[in-house]
Amino acid sequence: RAFYYFFLLDNFGNVPIVDDFENAAAQPANNADFDAGRQQVFEFVESELLATADLISEDPSASYGRFNKYAAHFLLAKLYMNAEVYTGTERWADAQEQLEIIVDSGVFSLTADYFDNFATNNSGSSEIIFAIPYDSVFLQGFQMHQMTLHYGSQRTFDFQEQPWNGYTSLQAFYESFDDNDARKQGFLVGEQFDINGEPIIDNEIAEGHHLTFTPEIDAIRMQSALSRQQGARFNKFEYAIGATPHLNNDFPVFRYADVLLMLGEALHRQGQDGTMFVNMVRQRAEMEPFGSLTDEDILAERGRELYTEIWRRQDLIRFDGNEGGETAFNDPWWEKGISPETQNVYPIPFNQIENNPNLNQNPGY
Repeated sequence: RAFYYFFLLDNFGNVPIVDDFENAAAQPANNADFDAGRQQVFEFVESELLATADLISEDPSASYGRFNKYAAHFLLAKLYMNAEVYTGTERWADAQEQLEIIVDSGVFSLTADYFDNFATNNSGSSEIIFAIPYDSVFLQGFQMHQMTLHYGSQRTFDFQEQPWNGYTSLQAFYESFDDNDARKQGFLVGEQFDINGEPIIDNEIAEGHHLTFTPEIDAIRMQSALSRQQGARFNKFEYAIGATPHLNNDFPVFRYADVLLMLGEALHRQGQDGTMFVNMVRQRAEMEPFGSLTDEDILAERGRELYTEIWRRQDLIRFDGNEGGETAFNDPWWEKGISPETQNVYPIPFNQIENNPNLNQNPGY
């Protein structure tokens, strides 16, 4: 319950708190005051986690795919890391305390190979604290390969169905990786070949054209057929040869590398030296260690380590305004200027308000 309310807090801010369906109002209201309502949701999530963290299993393998003690402490840390966004009050020391519980437990460690965390059979990773145990038969829905790869990439991996040619990386993000960064191997760029090493041809561009993924994306609205192959494609999760539209890779929601990055940041925010913890993650990627940390260093390293792992929007909002420019969540990437701060949360969907007129819409919408 706290896990789901945490994401409601993060995405929508001010929602009704319901903890008893039997006695709940048919159309529960949220707080008419957005800030007060978000504070209440924050306190509810915090109280739920503090009350239960020490009552659940300490063995991640015995409760795989379910919350364990350390997942609860991880979620408390996430709550405190973003407390200033949610409530206006910093909680860096509290975040540090929760993260140190995980580190001091000795239960988790970084894997030697970054990509072991995203392999088809990744359930044994020493780094995964909480995961969604996707399965191509029994728990379908993880379709990263379908969402990012080109139609012709079906022939590279002998997929059972054709991908949709969707998500790509922004050029600036792909180019933010040093060529020596092991994590950069999590992208597909350049000429593409089928499973037998033969060129993949995209005749929609030109007869006999060799499919080539280019990091460059030339405009927001691309009119040429070449737009079909622009953008580096995500290859961080292993795509099994012959995969169905649903992958078997488990999705690591909470990962130990994030614990180390958050701990480094929490110390940095308090004027202490968190460089060692960030460098543990950085050195695993075969990168030179930082001598000291800046806000930009931390945000950029979080991006390089955690891309496609659901945290970027939240991170950008947390760093918004510290340094300005590229750290600002509300800075549209196609033009300069700041959008209204109210867009740090989503609007309550129209159909929800239509079904429940007691809901108050978020400010600015």
